[in-house]
Amino acid sequence: MDGKDKKIGERNEWREKKERKRNIIIKELNIGEREIEEKIKEIMERIEVGMKIEKIRKMEANRQERKWMVVMLESLEDKRNIIRNKWKLKGRHT
Repeated sequence: MDGKDKKIGERNEWREKKERKRNIIIKELNIGEREIEEKIKEIMERIEVGMKIEKIRKMEANRQERKWMVVMLESLEDKRNIIRNKWKLKGRHT
């Protein structure tokens, strides 16, 4: 690998890492595929956080059917607000 390819690889790695920082994982959502975005918005309203969702995808691991969702947010500040306010969900069944 020459210097140019190495720089390109490092840039791609840096970009992917930056994108992953904006992700949050929501576990155990027992809903249908069509209702996912609505349910996530409802959860965010409960913790009083306004945010913009860029992408939602289902997380699959080790062939087990886990109900985990990866939500990519538009900004890191949105994620910080969610983390600061997630205590409001404690003890509530969503």
